[in-house]
Amino acid sequence: MKTVLGKLQLSHVAFAALFWCIGVFLSVGSSFGKYEQFYASLRETRREAVLSHIKQILQTQTDMGASLPRLRGATAVLSRFALADVDISDIFVFAVPSGKILFSSKASQAGEKVSAERVKRCAAADSFIRSETATGKAIALPVLDSSNAVAGCVALEYASNAATAVRQKMTTQSVRAVACLSLSGILLLSLLFVLARLCVMPDLRRARLKTAGACVAVLCAAVLTIGGFRGVERDFQESVKPEIAAKSKTVAKILRDGLEKALQSGVPLRSFVQADAFLDAMRRAHREIAFILITDESGRVLYESGSPAEAFATDGKTGRVRLRDGYLNTAEALRAQKTTAGWLQIGVKTKAGVL
Repeated sequence: MKTVLGKLQLSHVAFAALFWCIGVFLSVGSSFGKYEQFYASLRETRREAVLSHIKQILQTQTDMGASLPRLRGATAVLSRFALADVDISDIFVFAVPSGKILFSSKASQAGEKVSAERVKRCAAADSFIRSETATGKAIALPVLDSSNAVAGCVALEYASNAATAVRQKMTTQSVRAVACLSLSGILLLSLLFVLARLCVMPDLRRARLKTAGACVAVLCAAVLTIGGFRGVERDFQESVKPEIAAKSKTVAKILRDGLEKALQSGVPLRSFVQADAFLDAMRRAHREIAFILITDESGRVLYESGSPAEAFATDGKTGRVRLRDGYLNTAEALRAQKTTAGWLQIGVKTKAGVL
C-alpha cells in the first residue's frame, strides 16, 4: 500500500482535477438543460391550456349554431384570462377568410385585420399554430362552426422576456456552481494527495497526527462538494417555482370554471358524475401534477386523482400535516350561489425529473 501511495505524483492529481472539472461541467450542464426544458414546457403547456379552455367556451356556442361574430360574452372571457397573466399581451378571435379581428382583450384591436399568412395557416390547421411576433410568441387554435368548417381562430400573444430573464438567472447559477464545485473538487484531491504523502512518512507518530487532521479536512471538503451539487438542484428548482405556481393556478382556474358551472346549474358537489375520471384526464394532460383533490367545505375529500399521500408528511409529535419539499399546492374555492361549496386542490412536483 505504501509503495502505491509513494508513487502518487502531483501530475496524477492534476489529471484527476482536470477530469473532475470536466465531470462537473457536464453534470451541471445536464441539470441546466433539464430544468431549462422543464421551464419551457411549463410555459408552453400553460398557454396551451388557457387557449384550449377559451376555445372550448367559444366552441360550445358555435356547436349550437351561433356564428362567430355573434358569440356572447367572448370579449369578457378573453379579457379575464389576459388580465390573469402579465406576460400575455393580447388574446383575440379573428374570422376566416376575412382575417378581421372580431373580439380582443385589447379594445383597440377589434376591427383590425391579421396578415393573410396567418389566415391561411388558420384555415388549414387542426391543432396549435405557433409563430413569432415582434415582441414575443403567439399560438392559435381554429374554432369550428356547426358544420365542422373552420370559422376562425382564437390567438394568444405573449412576451418572451420573462423566459429570457429566467434563463439568464439559471446561466449565472450554473457558472457559479461550476466554479465552486471545481474548486472544492480540486481542494479535495489536493488534500487526498497530502494525505497519501503523510501515510508514507517515516516518523509514524507525527504522520498519524497529520493524517488524522488531513482526514478531517478531506471529510469536510467532501461534505461541501456533495452539498454543492444539491445546492445546484435547489437553485434551479427555485428559479422555475414561480412558473410552476402560475401553471398550477391556471389549471386550477380552468377546473374551477367547469366545476362551478355544474354547481350553478344545481348539481350538488357530492353528486358529480365521473368526477374522478375527469380529474384523471386533466392530471395525465399535465404530467407535473402529482394530485388533484375536491373536498367539501369542511375539507373532507370527495374526489381525488393521483397520490396526495406522497406529497404530505405528518409530524409524529404534533400530528400536524405539512407539504413535503419538492411539492407545491394550490387551492381554489368552489362557489355556488355566493357560498363556498367546497375546495379544489392541485399539488405539483417542482423537480424537473417528473417530465
